[in-house]
Amino acid sequence: MEACGVILGRFEADVAKALEVIPTKNVAESSVRFIIDPEKLYKILVRAENEGREMVGIFHSHPSVSKPSGVDKPFMKLNPVVWIILSTLNKKIDIDAYQWFENEIHPVEMVIED
Repeated sequence: MEACGVILGRFEADVAKALEVIPTKNVAESSVRFIIDPEKLYKILVRAENEGREMVGIFHSHPSVSKPSGVDKPFMKLNPVVWIILSTLNKKIDIDAYQWFENEIHPVEMVIED
């Protein structure tokens, strides 16, 4: 089953600043897709709004490469935040980020700051 979660933070110009990563339950009845529990997502989004934050990203794992799947693409269009995908195919860390804009999916650079 795919892991999934939400990334809260704020957008500053063209940069999504992640301030909090919240793992969520995958309620999909499939081993190759994810659905974030809608009730949990609602609570997360209400809390974020109350704290002056917003959803800047969605993360999930793939049992294959860390590229958007055919299932991901229409949801990326509906939710044009940063999508971080972690491959569980190999024992090494393989993680990439993407975002839907200008009517297509683009890779996004990730930078970790102290």
